[in-house]
Amino acid sequence: LTQLEAALKALEAQQAKPDNNMRLAEWTKTHALDRAERLWQAIHVEAGWDDAVEAALGVRLNAARLSAEGDLAELLRDAPPGNFAVFVERGAPEPVASGSNLKPLAYVVSSARTGVSAYLRDALAGVYILPEGESGLELARVLPAGGLLVSKEGHLFSRQGVVFHGPQSELHGVLQ
Repeated sequence: LTQLEAALKALEAQQAKPDNNMRLAEWTKTHALDRAERLWQAIHVEAGWDDAVEAALGVRLNAARLSAEGDLAELLRDAPPGNFAVFVERGAPEPVASGSNLKPLAYVVSSARTGVSAYLRDALAGVYILPEGESGLELARVLPAGGLLVSKEGHLFSRQGVVFHGPQSELHGVLQ
């Protein structure tokens, strides 16, 4: 039990790091997300799988729960100053619509090198472009499980939430 409590405290400390950014902390407080339940608080991970789940979820592990889906519109108008994820509890996803006309993100990225092109296809599989003027959270309902919509601003929409894009590393802006 003591080992489990220590692991939980370490995870809490690690997940609090994104909120240490002063501007992001102010933004979360302004939008009443500073006290919102985080995804990691609502899940259980089998022993030994902590690192795998953390790697797979990335910033989404610290996603803040929105109390209402309608709250997302305000967040999209005033996006956070860094990476930040939110989720909504919709219950069971709606059936996936067949014949979707979503354009894969891989269509806007290319390389003259065959190996690089193959890597890009794998890396961007299941990621689609959010058409201008469309509601990401609404359109995401037609995505297959694990699929993502990406806006030009870099926000990632899944069937259950959004990861807001923000500068992540010294590589930010290298593609511009």
